[in-house]
Amino acid sequence: MNSSDANPKSKMSKSKQGCFGCLGLIVILIVIGAIFGNSGSDSSKQASKQQQVKEPEYNYTCDVQGVGKVKGLFVSDVGVAIFETKDVDSIDSSFSTTKAQGIFKIVSVVVSNNQKDAITMDGNSFKLIDDKGREFSYSVHGSTALQMKGRNTLFLEQINPGNTVSGVIPFDVPKDANIVKMVFTGGFSGKKGELPYKIMKAE
Repeated sequence: MNSSDANPKSKMSKSKQGCFGCLGLIVILIVIGAIFGNSGSDSSKQASKQQQVKEPEYNYTCDVQGVGKVKGLFVSDVGVAIFETKDVDSIDSSFSTTKAQGIFKIVSVVVSNNQKDAITMDGNSFKLIDDKGREFSYSVHGSTALQMKGRNTLFLEQINPGNTVSGVIPFDVPKDANIVKMVFTGGFSGKKGELPYKIMKAE
């Protein structure tokens, strides 16, 4: 008779150890699966939330001659839209040439006043922002040069209720600046709004 046949308790003990080992492995796999499952569900929830984030509602539209209908944003009942952008190294006037420190970005905008009283807009009402978060104010020298060419630069432009005006705002920015948006204020005492730095055609 073999010693193993003579000791059934030893067989049972080994069998129990094997079962417990299998159970332990199953428990570990369940725990790992739960961890990765939760991680996957969290990431999918985040992805769905990001998809739910919508673009701001660009609720201002204006028909610009030679361009068509463009859309922008109402802030404090003041509508602003971009209808043209140009990059130039200098601005020539009848008497002189004004060179940019970097490059002039000349932004053409339309502004509509839907308030109940007059508002005053100025170059200081607008700023450009690049992809590094840098903020650029309008160029006084560029604005003066454009005024000498007879261009409307919205310099202290008073707009009565119901009226729409257009104007150009020059910004002197580094040549490598990647401008991504324009920030504006709806009148001197209005709230701030922002537009992507591009022409948005209305359908």
